[in-house]
Amino acid sequence: MKNQRGFTLIELLTVMLLTSVLVTLGVPALRNFWFVRALESGRQEVESQLRRQQQRVVAETHPLVYGIRFPRRDGGSSRINQIGVVQFNGNDLTTDADDTCRLDATIDLPTGVEIGRVETDFGDPDVTEFCREELSSPDDHFVFFFARGNANSARVHLIQTKLNDRENVLCVSAVTARVYEVDPSEPC
Repeated sequence: MKNQRGFTLIELLTVMLLTSVLVTLGVPALRNFWFVRALESGRQEVESQLRRQQQRVVAETHPLVYGIRFPRRDGGSSRINQIGVVQFNGNDLTTDADDTCRLDATIDLPTGVEIGRVETDFGDPDVTEFCREELSSPDDHFVFFFARGNANSARVHLIQTKLNDRENVLCVSAVTARVYEVDPSEPC
């Protein structure tokens, strides 16, 4: 029994102090890591949804148009941390009477990730305006993919509000409907 020795109070306090210092220094780095991963995950989700809609258009046998609805930051009825999957069915090209535009799904983005600035051309202005009216979203942006293999061009900024609006940018090419990431300072 005389040879058994435990830890002294000083040794225990020293270990606790060192542990608390390491935790204090590590938590902000871990927090930053998770927010960066959330932004990357949001970019991958938006990119995946854009590509999925492009594939759906190609796979259809009649002229359906698929796309994504992006809320506008300065207005609109949509939340800026969601995107919407849209289907336009132009049954008769000569009349709007039986055309439909519906929201297939709404996708939430990860924590702190929001849709920033979105720049689009109108692509097919008739489809865009029809869907804006049908979905009661006059301020939102739409990216549509068409059966002929093209899309309306877009530049979509995703921002992480928890990291001082750090951003990722996705582009959609009008001619090829290619979806790709660019540096925020580069043009599409």
